[in-house]
Amino acid sequence: MRAPHLSVKRYYWLVLFCALAIIATSAGREDHVCESGTCAERDHPGPDVVRVILSGDGSISIRGETYHPARYSSDVMRTVRQVQRSSHLLEQLEKEISNGDNPLDTIVDIISSIINVLLELSVLHKEQWMKDLALQFEEPVAEVLNDHSLELVDDHFNKAANAYETTSLIYQRIWNFLEGDLLLSIYDQETISTGQSTVFAQFSDLFQQRYNGRMGESATEDCSKAYHYLMQARLWNEKSMLLLRSSTPRAFERELHDQVIQEQSLNSGYLSIRRGIVLIDLYTFGFKLSDDNSMHQSSSGTGVFNSLVLGKLDEGQRSHLMLAMSNLEDGAQVYNAFFAENEGQYIEFELEYTANLADAYHYMASVHTYMNEWEEASDKAKISMEHYEFVFDEYYRNSMTAEAIDIASQMISTSLIQFETFLYLPRKIDDAKDSFRRHLEIRRFAMRQTALDQPLSDDTTNQDGFAHQQDSFGDTDDSLEETLQQYMAQLEDYLKLKQETGPDGTYYETYFDEGASTVTHDSLYEGSMRLAIGSLLLDMSKLWEARSELESAITLLRDGISRGDVALDAYDDNGNLVNYPVEIDLANALLNLAYAQMGLHQWKRSYEAFEESMRIFEVELHDDEAPMNNAGLVTGSNSFNEPSDKYTSWRDRLSSFFQLGPTAKEDGSGTGVDTTESESSGGIQIDSFEFTGNSSSTPHY
Repeated sequence: MRAPHLSVKRYYWLVLFCALAIIATSAGREDHVCESGTCAERDHPGPDVVRVILSGDGSISIRGETYHPARYSSDVMRTVRQVQRSSHLLEQLEKEISNGDNPLDTIVDIISSIINVLLELSVLHKEQWMKDLALQFEEPVAEVLNDHSLELVDDHFNKAANAYETTSLIYQRIWNFLEGDLLLSIYDQETISTGQSTVFAQFSDLFQQRYNGRMGESATEDCSKAYHYLMQARLWNEKSMLLLRSSTPRAFERELHDQVIQEQSLNSGYLSIRRGIVLIDLYTFGFKLSDDNSMHQSSSGTGVFNSLVLGKLDEGQRSHLMLAMSNLEDGAQVYNAFFAENEGQYIEFELEYTANLADAYHYMASVHTYMNEWEEASDKAKISMEHYEFVFDEYYRNSMTAEAIDIASQMISTSLIQFETFLYLPRKIDDAKDSFRRHLEIRRFAMRQTALDQPLSDDTTNQDGFAHQQDSFGDTDDSLEETLQQYMAQLEDYLKLKQETGPDGTYYETYFDEGASTVTHDSLYEGSMRLAIGSLLLDMSKLWEARSELESAITLLRDGISRGDVALDAYDDNGNLVNYPVEIDLANALLNLAYAQMGLHQWKRSYEAFEESMRIFEVELHDDEAPMNNAGLVTGSNSFNEPSDKYTSWRDRLSSFFQLGPTAKEDGSGTGVDTTESESSGGIQIDSFEFTGNSSSTPHY
């Protein structure tokens, strides 16, 4: 999702400039002068809103956040000193209001100076925070970030948040002064409400950037704050729209008036898309809608688990996802209408708007995957990719490499959804292969900036040099380690027996109740065991180990097939023995190997493994079956829609992107989560921003 300052920054300052001009023009009118005492009684900007303290050692404090010159960059300190030099304007405004003087000139100065500088300061901190955050994942960390700079990572975040909050407080104080004053222009108030909406949207994005890719209580809290500030942005955007629609512009104002309404409509679409995205994020943290139209948290990750592992949703989860979908559709409708209305015309922010539209369709596809609606997910992912590719091609053609990489990073997720939805649809194997190749090309470009039309080749690197460069398939829950150890113990027992084989390749297996029997080496059994181990290692992002186990599994399975073994023992729900073609195991092993090799940047080998896997599926599956929806994959059921309990699949890999939190109790509630409504723990009211969850993750505003 494009950050607010990317999509509305130029527009905002255009509107701000025009509105300030109106304020400045009207400031001289006699009817704008406050009568004595009238304005002084209102809540107004006071010096405490931005308390700036200059210490003897040269440090400057802004609302409790201290800046030591030796600790921060020259750009940061320059901006802080500008805040300090402008802070007197707030005290000046207070005096003017108290004395009954006309304060509009000072308000203009405040908006054009201190607010502008505070926003610049917040951007500087946010950019440095994101840069330092990324460095923590580089190796060796100690050579990139020392203890001092590691401490600054959180410090930059806190100071960015402080700058945003300070800006919003100033806007709120000015709004309280302007609101309801019939002598002031509608455009004066609209300027403030638009600025406030923009600040809250950026504030929300700051918290969203921090919880992305993380789980746990702190991430849940950040997600809830992101939602809160986003809803504040939406509220102020609605105020702007109401002001504009209730006004009757004069003839010379009509063009600007219509332009501002259109831009506010686009901002509304943007905020709807953002709301849909954060609602999906809340879903991954275990939130769902209740009958009273509030959101309650169960266990973190339970929504994703139910969607991708159990293949079913409860009513609250479905309602939550439909609310997210509704917001995404509303936002997309705004952008689609705008493009249709301006077809063939020059659009200044066409690429930013198109990217936002691509984001909307990407997350619609995500919702459909959670609801197991694979055809709809495929359709939405296709639309998203078309929009992303348009933006990418424009950036790439104009040598805007950084922007192209940013869009490619978004395309990775969409192309992932696209090719994986084909694995759930019958007769889509060729489409899956084409989409997987495209996914590899995009992923490679994002990492190496290799042109998309270049043939796939493997990156050459060794295991030691790759330990901190491999792609991660996300955090996993602790139960995977326990399951892995169980499988490895079984394999170890089998290998011990195998070492005792006689000259003819047989060994004795002892049963306490039935004596002993003679058994030959079973390649299919060992291959299936190593497939399970390799798949679990893949889920745990141990890619080198996963690749080794999967390659061994493939060798063993092929050996078993060459010996004429074509089926493994599997049982249906009634305990009846069913035929399970071992080729399906081989196809699964190759598919998982393709994932491991992709994570290791072995692009060519990854595609070759994927292609061979699809070729086997194409031969073994019936016309109405798909690689991830077929009877062969299900050992515990004959259902085509339920995942296998024995063989890992994409559902396992995708669910590993979200670490499951406290284990859900039998009644469906989360461990240690208070879902009762009280003063300390109410529901997330959809439009009043209350959240229910652990007391430690419930924000208080």
